Amino acid sequence: MKDKTIPSVKKVVKEKKEIEVIKTTDVSGKPKEIRMKRLPYVWPVNGSVKREYGWQNGKFYPYIEINTHKGERVRNARDGVIYAINGNIYTGYTVLIEHPDGWSTEYGPLRSVSIKRGNKINRGDVIGKSENSLLKFSIRHYANTVDPLQYLPDAIAHLKPPIMLKERFSDLIRKVKYKRPDLYLLTAYTAGPESTGKTPNHPLYGITACGKRVKDWYTVAADPQVGFGTVYYIPYFKDKPNGGIFVVEDRGSKIKGKHLDVFMRSLRDALRFGAKRDQPVYILGKIKM
Repeated sequence: MKDKTIPSVKKVVKEKKEIEVIKTTDVSGKPKEIRMKRLPYVWPVNGSVKREYGWQNGKFYPYIEINTHKGERVRNARDGVIYAINGNIYTGYTVLIEHPDGWSTEYGPLRSVSIKRGNKINRGDVIGKSENSLLKFSIRHYANTVDPLQYLPDAIAHLKPPIMLKERFSDLIRKVKYKRPDLYLLTAYTAGPESTGKTPNHPLYGITACGKRVKDWYTVAADPQVGFGTVYYIPYFKDKPNGGIFVVEDRGSKIKGKHLDVFMRSLRDALRFGAKRDQPVYILGKIKM
């Protein structure tokens, strides 16, 4: 039941709704535009993600853990109202903030807080200071948790670098440049229901067909005839963190023949990428899975 001592977020917070126009292409190569509401969130602290959201080793984590420093200032991710402050100076505080349209965020543990229950708080305002070197951060829509990395900007910049294969295959890359490439259709997918039909609370959310967790700038889905562990070099991505090298870890019902589906963390990034036809692709070899 809603606590009547807390002011209604609808009355207190007047959030400007901005529309983002994503220009992309479909599989036929025709340009199209997709209109989406711009994400209103910012990162609570500036650090890399140590633990991602979802199922890991048989346990479900409804939050992400962000590396930070003890005593680091923690900021509010979105305009809202302070709904609850739980805990104490000995155990650390957890702060729950209510946002418009049924959304809420939670932060903890904090060693101190600089806000009061019921106060309006703007995006980027300081909530308090971190209790230790890890901050747990979660986003909910009503009673359901969601993956924060789908809503925070530039999520990939906060993730650990992928397993790098550039050094191992650098000589091969130099050699294949003189060979004739195969031409492929390139598309992109996410771990979400738009691509896989799985919601974040599904035990196989983010798990590939070979049983491994999807990885940015690493995982690619290929035809079932292509073995897991096959390494592709895609020059289109040569300036990305992986140097354009991807490993086959997944399948897709529509991925047949010379068609590769690259995993991307963000739905927006996948939509922006769209489909790229007749892209040069090289097979470099195979690694153990």
